[in-house]
Amino acid sequence: MNSKIRAVLFTTAVVTLALSVFPAAAQVKPILNLECGLLGLKCDINNQAADLRLYIFRLINITLILASVIALAVLILGGLRYILAQGDESKLESAKKTILYAIIGLIVIGLAAVIVNFVFVAIRFAE
Repeated sequence: MNSKIRAVLFTTAVVTLALSVFPAAAQVKPILNLECGLLGLKCDINNQAADLRLYIFRLINITLILASVIALAVLILGGLRYILAQGDESKLESAKKTILYAIIGLIVIGLAAVIVNFVFVAIRFAE
């Protein structure tokens, strides 16, 4: 029991120290920097987003990040289902298919990210 209390106290101390960095990091950002919305878009005089293409690019990247997080969660779920199948063939096959489809999804998401970034750079330098 004593070692469990020490482990909990150590974990609490580490988490507290890690979270204490956030207030200092929040003060690094300049106060006079105007932004439009949550995505960090620069504003023009009318408080509008300066470049719609940049907004769309960031929105697509955020969507790809969320899709990859979901695919990783499905991959972990498939792994857990594989471990918990306990030798049942139908459960093992279902878990293997889940893992396979999650890996295929991650590959598709990665290729989509590469294509989106390539197209954005090509459009940006075409101007």
